Amino acid sequence: MRLPGVDRFLPATPAERAAALWSFAYFFTLLAGYYVLRPLRDQMGIAGGVKALPWLFTATFVTLLVAQPIYGALVARLPRTRFIPIVYHFFALNLALFWLLLTLRIETTLVARVFFVWVSVFNLFAVAVFWSFMADLFTSEQGKRLFGFIGAGGTLGALLGPVITIGLSVPLGPANLLIAAIVFLELAVLCSHRLERAAAAHPESRARERRVGGGAFAALPELLRSPYLLGVGAWVSLLSFGATMLYFEQANVVHMGDLLWLQFHPRVDRPAGASIQNWLKTLETIAREMPRDTIYIGGHARQGLPVTADVKDVAAFRDYFDAVLTTTRKGIAERKSKEEITASTLPQFASYQTAGAALSLAGVLGVAYDELTAR
Repeated sequence: MRLPGVDRFLPATPAERAAALWSFAYFFTLLAGYYVLRPLRDQMGIAGGVKALPWLFTATFVTLLVAQPIYGALVARLPRTRFIPIVYHFFALNLALFWLLLTLRIETTLVARVFFVWVSVFNLFAVAVFWSFMADLFTSEQGKRLFGFIGAGGTLGALLGPVITIGLSVPLGPANLLIAAIVFLELAVLCSHRLERAAAAHPESRARERRVGGGAFAALPELLRSPYLLGVGAWVSLLSFGATMLYFEQANVVHMGDLLWLQFHPRVDRPAGASIQNWLKTLETIAREMPRDTIYIGGHARQGLPVTADVKDVAAFRDYFDAVLTTTRKGIAERKSKEEITASTLPQFASYQTAGAALSLAGVLGVAYDELTAR
């Protein structure tokens, strides 16, 4: 396999070129599929309840403890050419099941929590299978030359995955993004098949047909006997510990965008579907359901105020809309005209910043009048 212009960036001999390129493509499709799923995992974690996140991490740990011996037993009993497709087809089948459950809206909260745990487990095993394959296929000398190039394929896949999620989540819906992840997984299987064929031309690759042997816990004695492996294990453990702490801190931050205006009269775009009554209900839900120490980032703030806020600021904005609706309903009940209602004042919110007719109390009261009198 020879591609014009690629040879300059590919530190492979002619005999290694095809295997290196298929390895690049394999890692690219694998991580592209995972990074399509990763934003969905975070969304599912929130849908399952932010307060449940520590328990979801505990469930992930327990699931890994159960799954690892099963994984080790399969590796010990099956040749590589059978094991790798089985693992990825199994994950693709799982995704198809999740897609069906989410599409039919069956036990959505429970499914969201299971999906969060599943993606975390998938991430570990899918990537472990890949690098085990690479270590089995290439010698130490080849790895030093080729693994950087192969890893770049994963980096490109990690960049593409979120782009697909951002671009297709609105037109397709979040659940249908699972189909894109399934396609990438099946492409990864195709790449692994082609990689096996590319490697078959070399005598040393015949080892792929042999079973690894051993048992589900055969690696444990090797780990305990090797200071190097113990060091790697300690490094991974500390990395996971730090990443988990950072994830919990990140999960405690909510970017509200245009949902939260801090001491600033908001723009209520009724022609585009905005509703003050629905906005009020959303703010009530957020203030009630989110942890009390959540940090909120507003989309807009009065000049001189930070855009960061706490639950008191969310509640204050909720009270603003409540006052707007109460004033408007009272005016309608008293048979006041729209002009009279929009001339009303809310002394408790006098500090709110105005910016033009739309971003003013009169503008918001006018929208509230139209909303409450619409038929």
